[in-house]
Formats: sequence, C-alpha cells, structure tokens
Amino acid sequence: MEISKEDYSVEAEKNRGRIRISGTLRLHNVEEYEPIIILIETALQESGRGKTIIDIKNLDYLNSAGIASLSRFVAGYDKKNIKHVEFKGNKDRYWQIKFLENLKKLRTGIKTSLE
Repeated sequence: MEISKEDYSVEAEKNRGRIRISGTLRLHNVEEYEPIIILIETALQESGRGKTIIDIKNLDYLNSAGIASLSRFVAGYDKKNIKHVEFKGNKDRYWQIKFLENLKKLRTGIKTSLE
C-alpha cells in the first residue's frame, strides 16, 4: 500500500508491520490527513504482527494538522485494538525530537527511538 504525491510518500510494507513516511507533509487540515491515517490503520490490521514501526526519519516537515492527526491516532489506538507501535525519528531533526517527546506525554507506554 502506498500514497505517493509530489511532496511526500507513505509506504506500508505488506505483512511486515513497517510504515515509512517521507518528504514534506503540508496538508491543509486533519480531514486531508485522513487517507494517510486510514492507510496506517489498514497496514497495522493486515500485518498481523505484534509490533509495528512507523518510520518518520525521512520526513522533513510535518505541519500542525499532521501532528494533530498522528497524535489523535496514538491517543485512540487502544479503541482500535492496535498494540506495540514504535515511532522512529531522526535525531538531527529537532521537530521530530519534540514530537516524539510529546507522543510519550500523550501515551506513556509508546515506544520511540531516534537514529
């Protein structure tokens, strides 16, 4: 599964439990992020794996609507029976460091790592 546009791409490795988000995401509102969240949720459900990695290391920019969308996903994934999600970020992108710290505040059990 993949969403590929001029500025960004979201790729889900089928049955591997890994989702890569790269490029620059500047969609206008949370409604425009809905197809990306649906792709992530679908990939998680289809993977059948105990652990899923959402890799944002190559994501150069994510606007506030994107941050809100991913935060909502994290806040609500218990309701959708999603477990063991890890976010991997880039230690050289300050915004990713702060975003992952905030995800931990939102859900203390979430795993994050910086590479």
